Amino acid sequence: MQGTNHWHRNLILLNGISFARTFMIIMPIFVPLMTGYGLSMQEIMMLQSIFAAVTLVMELPSGYIADVFGRKRTLVVGYLLAGVGFTQVLWADTFVSLAIFEITLGFAMSFVSGCDTALVYESEKALASDNSQSAISRQLSWMNFGEGVAALCAFVLIRFDIRWVLWTQALVGWIPFLLSFWLV
Repeated sequence: MQGTNHWHRNLILLNGISFARTFMIIMPIFVPLMTGYGLSMQEIMMLQSIFAAVTLVMELPSGYIADVFGRKRTLVVGYLLAGVGFTQVLWADTFVSLAIFEITLGFAMSFVSGCDTALVYESEKALASDNSQSAISRQLSWMNFGEGVAALCAFVLIRFDIRWVLWTQALVGWIPFLLSFWLV
């Protein structure tokens, strides 16, 4: 019975992690923020390309790392990098510092990409449930909810100060890291 509780806890934690991971409050203000730092649209697109390239290049190695070292360890490292990345954005204001932010997030997202979904499937399997679709559906719902709440929060916080949005992103960026320690 005790082992079953661990797997149920996994599913609950993964829903919370999914919410926080997709709580990207910075996204609605990203372009205005970057132009406020003096970046051109070409430089902004270059930053996004850097993120995409790092994520693409690291996708296969990160899957191998998850297979060798375990999903929990890979998630902990990925969410640690995400927390560091979102904290970096507090002082990043040049192209180079923002590129370092994007590289850090690229590594983070490649480490967690698919690893959390695999852990949902494994948790459902350990609970001897043949219907992992419901757990995946709940996870996707929490991800969508996180995106929606983030957009609403950005709308409210931007009225006060753009730094509030950055601080909120940095704080929420650490939640998946903290929750990942309780995964099995």
